[in-house]
Amino acid sequence: MMDAIVESRELHLRLDRLRSRMDECGLEGFLVAGERNVQYLTGKSTGRALILADDAVLWVRDLYAKVYSSTYSQKKYPFTVREMEKDAVKKFINRRRIRHLGVENVGVLDFQELKKSLKPTLCPCDLLGDLRATKSEYELKMLRASAEIAKRGMKKAFSLIEEGSEEVDVVAEVEAAIRKLGSETPPFDDGMLLASGESSADIHARARKKKIAAGSLVVVDLGARYCGYYSDMTRTMPVGKVGRKEKSLLEFVDNLREETIDWLAVGMKAADVHARVEKRIEREGYRFYHSTGHGVGLNIHEKPSLSSMSTDVLAENMVFTIEPGIYVPHGYGIRFEDTIILGKKKKENITRMKG
Repeated sequence: MMDAIVESRELHLRLDRLRSRMDECGLEGFLVAGERNVQYLTGKSTGRALILADDAVLWVRDLYAKVYSSTYSQKKYPFTVREMEKDAVKKFINRRRIRHLGVENVGVLDFQELKKSLKPTLCPCDLLGDLRATKSEYELKMLRASAEIAKRGMKKAFSLIEEGSEEVDVVAEVEAAIRKLGSETPPFDDGMLLASGESSADIHARARKKKIAAGSLVVVDLGARYCGYYSDMTRTMPVGKVGRKEKSLLEFVDNLREETIDWLAVGMKAADVHARVEKRIEREGYRFYHSTGHGVGLNIHEKPSLSSMSTDVLAENMVFTIEPGIYVPHGYGIRFEDTIILGKKKKENITRMKG
């Protein structure tokens, strides 16, 4: 699969949104260094970008200026591309009349270093995280394509999981299938999650050289990455005959996922969604150990966060997961997860599997 080129028109729309937010925040400039944020604005994940009201400059190494020339040479490409030389970005900023410069949320040491070398007042903020939370039509197209690969990967897992299968063998075949279908990386970059029996109670358990036993539950959490955009889904599969309690909880968690998706609406507080799911699980006599969901895009975890501490409000064209789960230490775990595109009048479950 060839790496997709994000059209200049799409990049201009993103810059327009950022400039509008900059103006609202009283910022004359915004410095972007985070890999995914640079990718979002420029179409490639390399370099340093400076956004001004009437200009946009991208500094990259000479090698990448040549390697990515097909992107940077597009008609009406919104950035002036310059070679990354020592202190080039700092010198450029200090020559411009910038009083307030927005910078991404960076570590304390990085912030102190920037503060020493730059003249403008630095304003740490997450404007791009907020903007990236709502997706354009182009992004929704990429996310749907990524989800299609993930669903085919999950079907492959269904076909392989049985009594006597070894966890690592299943993962190896599923990840190979996902890559062959067009995923740029293994699921989540460092691989999918698969755990059976007692291990399934570990929320982030990795596959082991362990045979899957009859009567056990297997949690499979996987996704893909297509043109930079991730997908994420989880299913819990019973192997053979499982106990009455496990069967009842499987149905409960699966239904809770569906009910929560049906209940979602634009304007809801993300924390309220989490509170509702948590309350339902607690009524069953269990604790809920993780957030109800997370945004998906150029990062596998991004805004919005559907957790108890979240201040996010659900908006049209946000893309996020819904993933209730119940975990019994030394027993088993159950989780079902889908990725949702939230529309004004309807929800689109892009990881829903037919049959």
